[in-house]
Order: sequence, then structure tokens, then C-alpha cells
Amino acid sequence: MDRAIFWKRIAGLRSFLSQKGLDAAWIVGSENRRYLSGFRPQDTLITESSGSLLLGQDYAILITDPRYQIEAKEDVPDFELKIIRNNQVRSLCQIMIDAGVKAVGFEEDYVSFGLYNEIKEEFKRLGHRIELLPLDNIVEKMREIKDEYEIMAIKGSANMICSIMEELKRSLRSGMKEMDLAFKVRELAHMAFAEDLSFPPIVASGPNSALPHAIPGKRPLLPNEPIIVDIGVKVNGYCSDITRTLFMGELGPEFKRVYSVVERAQSSAIEAARAGIKSAELDAIARNIIKEAGYGDYFTHGLGHGVGLAVHERPRVSKTDSTILKAGMIITIEPGIYIPDKGGVRLEEMVLVKE
Repeated sequence: MDRAIFWKRIAGLRSFLSQKGLDAAWIVGSENRRYLSGFRPQDTLITESSGSLLLGQDYAILITDPRYQIEAKEDVPDFELKIIRNNQVRSLCQIMIDAGVKAVGFEEDYVSFGLYNEIKEEFKRLGHRIELLPLDNIVEKMREIKDEYEIMAIKGSANMICSIMEELKRSLRSGMKEMDLAFKVRELAHMAFAEDLSFPPIVASGPNSALPHAIPGKRPLLPNEPIIVDIGVKVNGYCSDITRTLFMGELGPEFKRVYSVVERAQSSAIEAARAGIKSAELDAIARNIIKEAGYGDYFTHGLGHGVGLAVHERPRVSKTDSTILKAGMIITIEPGIYIPDKGGVRLEEMVLVKE
């Protein structure tokens, strides 16, 4: 990947820092860190300790520990590298002092209240006055619009998961358990050399398909009933997320109608997903079709969400979101109808918003 892409993104962040009167941004969220630097490691813990970035107007520092120093040199060869070997907070504060930071923006969604206070106390102990101010999700907002590299990476991820879904359809057998099909997803993703799954597979059959985020269990897959399969993979760091409602044999009259309504709601929303429409307006197009068919109470979630380095990211596409869609956003459109104790239907596609 051309390193110039990262420096272009950093230039956008630096412009924001200038406008807000901030000396630097401290980036700890793993997706934001990868977006701005290409640094891949993450420890997946809530305390995410694999590294952080300190980005000022004339410096870019990657702060990590000895576990990741080889990957750091490979992934981010053009950043200054600081290896923390002792107290993490004390070392971080000293790095900021050495960089002359007096006002730093931090990611309020990733820095815990306890860590925030620990950092303030350490600066106080060191006798250094500093302002810690929230970045107002600026990097997440930057990530809403995908560049050409990201679009190609997400297309690659989407193509892979669509191929996996087709193979799943061919492998359906009566008596298979939900968890068997979920394991098959992992097996096929491994065989396709996916970097990872975007999220644990959702496989829900019969009455379980009325649960939008059901956990695959021991229930056998039976003919003539809906089987919701919601899956995704990561390719070059970028996620895919699609849902199909499968079945063996033929659905009964009620679920044939439900499937038709959901399909119509989805296709209408996809057609309308253009730059300039509000998220809430797009949601309403699908929701009204479902409501007019008599199933309004059974569409229990938003229409979709952004997809990128995270499987769920900005923008949100829901009845309460006023975001205006812009060209370059990649969103899911996933209407569903879930009838308690009977079953459900959900269909999900990923859509690139264009003018």
C-alpha cells in the first residue's frame, strides 16, 4: 500500500487540530490507528495496549512496547518509533512533554475514565500543565468516506464472502445443526485466506430466525423453514457483511410473502441510496414498505450501517439519524421482519453510495 495515502489522511487530521487549537492528537483506537498509520497489531482487550499514535503538526510518533517493535518497523517505517519498557502512563506523558504538547486531543470513546484521570495525575506529578480535550470522533468521521484503495479492499472482501455464501448454499443438508453451518463459514474463510472473520457468524433457523442476532446452537436445520445466515470476512483489514435467508425445499405461504416484502423493501432502498439523501429518509423508504404490508412492528432495528475497517461504523442508517449520505460512503441495507415464535427474514447487501 502506498504510504502517501496515510500522510494524506494525517494532513486532514492536522488541519482539524489547527482549527481546534490542539498541538497533537493521541490515537488509541485500533481501527483509527490502522487508518492513519497502517499499524496492524491489536491485543483485542478493552485496555488495548499494542500501541498508540501521537500526531502533531511536524511529527508522527508510534508508541508501542517490545512485543510489537518488529511489526512496527515493518508496518510504519516512516514514523518515529518510541518503545515503552516500563510504566505506560509515565512514559506516554514524558513523550508528550518532550514533544512540547500543551493541548492534546484524545479519543473519548476509547480512553477510559480511569486512564484519563491517571494521565492527568501523572502530568500534575510532573508539574506539566496540559489540556486534555476530546477529538469529537474526527477520525471516525474521516473514515466515513472511502478512498479508492478502501473501495477496492472492501470489494475484495465482499467478493470473498459472497463466494463463501454460495458454497454454504450448496452444503445445506437437512439435519445439519446451526453450529455446523457456522463452523463451515470459518472453514471456508480459512481456505480462502481471509485475514479474519468480521464477526462471529450468525446462523438462525426456524423460530430462532426471529432473533436478529441469534447465537448458532444445536438446533437442526429443517426443510421448508427460513435460515438466516449473516456473515463477513476481513481482507487487508477491511470488513464485509452480508445476510441471506436460505431454505431447503419451499417456504410456506406466510414466509413466502414475508420474503417478498423484505426483498421489495431492500431493492427500493438500494435504488434510493444516493448522495444527498438523509439516513432517516432512506430508512423510511424500506420501513414504510414493511409497515404497509402489515409487518411494521416486526422490523425492530435500523436499516443499516457503515462498513470499513470496523464492521459497524459511521454512518448509521436508522429512523433517528440525520446524516446526509455522501459519495464514497459504503453502507449496508438490511431490512428484516421477525415474527416471534415463528421465524424471520433478513436480506443484507453492501452498497457504495454514488452521486
